[in-house]
Amino acid sequence: MHMHRVHRVRAAVFFAVTASVLGGWTALARSCCEEHTCANLRMAKVMIATGYAQCCQQEGQERSACLSALSGKTATLHSLILQAQIACQQGDVEWARDLVRQIKELLKGIGEVVAVQSIQQVDGVPENTIPLLGEGDWISLSATLPRRAGAPGRSQATATVGGARVLAEAAGGTAELQGDAAAAATIVPSGGDGALVAYDHDFPTDSTITIRTSGQSFQGTINGAITLAPLEAVAGALRAVPTDVSWRVRSGPATVTLTLDRTSPFNLLKADANGQGTLEVVLLVDSKSAALAPSLYMGERYYFRFPVQVGAGLSNIQFSLTSEMPGSGYAPASAMALNAADGNSTAPIGGDVCADVDGNHIRDGADEVIRVINLTSGCPDG
Repeated sequence: MHMHRVHRVRAAVFFAVTASVLGGWTALARSCCEEHTCANLRMAKVMIATGYAQCCQQEGQERSACLSALSGKTATLHSLILQAQIACQQGDVEWARDLVRQIKELLKGIGEVVAVQSIQQVDGVPENTIPLLGEGDWISLSATLPRRAGAPGRSQATATVGGARVLAEAAGGTAELQGDAAAAATIVPSGGDGALVAYDHDFPTDSTITIRTSGQSFQGTINGAITLAPLEAVAGALRAVPTDVSWRVRSGPATVTLTLDRTSPFNLLKADANGQGTLEVVLLVDSKSAALAPSLYMGERYYFRFPVQVGAGLSNIQFSLTSEMPGSGYAPASAMALNAADGNSTAPIGGDVCADVDGNHIRDGADEVIRVINLTSGCPDG
C-alpha cells in the first residue's frame, strides 16, 4: 500500500508542475497548437487509464513494478506532448511529426496494446480503444449520395467465412473474430461466378459538414465516394459490403482523408425493408496537412457507425447527422475511455490506486493523474 501511495504522489507532483506551463490558456484564445496539445492530452489520459487497468490486473511485486514503470512513462509522455506544442508553435513540421512518432511508440508501452488505437468487440459490439469523438462532440451532415450515373459496377474478390460474406482481405480477421483463426474461407475471385459487383455513390460537390470536437466547432466541406456491393436480401432486409471509401474533409488550411480498411471484418451496410439502416465502416483517418502534423489522432483506424436511409435497390445513401446525437454514438468507445478523455475525475478517497471508489470505470491512481491534468491544463471539459 505504501508503494502505491509513492507512485500516486510522484505522478501527481510531476503533472502539477509540468502542466502548470499550460495554465495561462484559460484567459486567452487558444492557438491551433494549443488545440492540438489539448487533443493529445485527451488521448494521453485514456492511455494512462488503460495503463493503470493493465497494471492492476497483476499482483504483488509485479503490480508494484508495473506501476513504477508506468509512472516514469507518463512523465516522459507529458514532456513529449509539451515538446510537440513547442514544435508546433515554431512551425517545425518535421520535428512535430517525429515527436508524434515517439509519443505513439511510448503509448504502445503504456497501454500494452498492439496499436495506440485498436478496435475491440465487447459483447458483440465493436468499440474504439481511443475515443475519436466524445459524448459532448457531434457531427452535422445532411447529404444524399446517389449511385454514379452510367458507371459500370466493379467485380470484387470476396470470401465466405462461417456464413459471413466479406472482402477477401478480411477473411483472416473475420475468422479470428468468430473465434476460429484457422477456419476455412471460401474465396470467390473477382470476375468469378457469384462474385459481388460494387457501385460508386458520390457526395454532392462540397457538401457542408460541421464537426464539434475537443471543445471547438469546425465547419468545412466533404467530398468523395463510397462503393457498395449489394448482398442477397434476407427477409426483405437490404445488406451490402462496403468495398471502398475515399472521403476528403476540408476545413480552413487542413484536409483530412478517410479511407476504408479493407481488412476489417466490421464493414457492413444493413437496412430494413423501409430503408432505415446503419453503415458500419472502419476508416483510416489521416492527413498530410502541416496544420495537423502534431495530432496523435492522424494515421489511426477508427470504427464508425452511421445511421443512414437507403434508397430502393441501393439507388442512394442518405446521411442525416445532427448535433442532437452524441459523437460517441458515431465512433463508439468504452465507458472507461470516454470518462478518461472527457470526464471530471474526482480526488480518490482511499489509499489503493487500483480501487475505483467513485465507480467511473477508472482506477483511482489514474483518476488522480487525470484530475491534475484537467485542473492545470486549461483545456475545456468534454
